[in-house]
Amino acid sequence: MPVTVELSILVPVFNEEESIHYFFQRVDPIVKELVGSHEYVLVNDGSRDRTVSILKAMAEERSDLTVINLSRNFGKDVALSAGFDYSRGQAVVPMDVDLQDPPELLEEMMAKYREGYDMVIAVRKSRGSDSWFKRMSASWFYALIGR
Repeated sequence: MPVTVELSILVPVFNEEESIHYFFQRVDPIVKELVGSHEYVLVNDGSRDRTVSILKAMAEERSDLTVINLSRNFGKDVALSAGFDYSRGQAVVPMDVDLQDPPELLEEMMAKYREGYDMVIAVRKSRGSDSWFKRMSASWFYALIGR
């Protein structure tokens, strides 16, 4: 009988050799305290640096890590889609390896999920550093999904 995985952390990566270890240092303690069973699904989107070798070495040491290697750089959307196909968690949380969103949000998001929400979306509170176009496209997106 397959083990039920409560949470999958889905992380697309492209040339992120500098960020991978820090990502796990920050996220691991939070995930381990938050849920009993979890997995990390990291999708290598055609990296040309040492990302692949770092992930392979980590996967040999970690039973909670699945690495998917795409043959070339297809882009973040394709990497996420591939990762969703491999994720086994009852809840799947996509995260950026550079921690654009603080991992501490996982606690709030999982609380909402456990309350019965089918989908929980984190929205950035401040977009002050983004360009005008980025702010407008984000507001259109959130207006559309908020309907």
